[in-house]
Amino acid sequence: MGATPFVILLPPSEGKATGGDARKGWTCESGVFGNSLGDYRADVAAHLRRAKGGDQKLLGVKGAHLTHAQAQNRALVGAPSLPAWQRYTGVVWDHLDLASLPQASRTAATKRIFVPSGMAGLI
Repeated sequence: MGATPFVILLPPSEGKATGGDARKGWTCESGVFGNSLGDYRADVAAHLRRAKGGDQKLLGVKGAHLTHAQAQNRALVGAPSLPAWQRYTGVVWDHLDLASLPQASRTAATKRIFVPSGMAGLI
């Protein structure tokens, strides 16, 4: 008997797609790891709100990118959600192209992709 294989995919920092399902707003308990990471996520979200979304040093961006990131960070809880494979953009995700896979293959792949997020821990 072998262990179930998995992939850890580091999301590139190129960006995130907008939109999502507002009826299924993100909560600290969202996703597979929500039960174990909910308290950590709530703490991070609270700190970001108190820090007005974070400053240039924390976020590593400036100008319009900083303003956008701060607004997003202040409104994390309840924000429209998307599965990680639809939210993340950039060269890794573009080449992975999960949307082009048949549904069964995409479902199998997404069960084995773990994304380390600085804000949410594993997703």
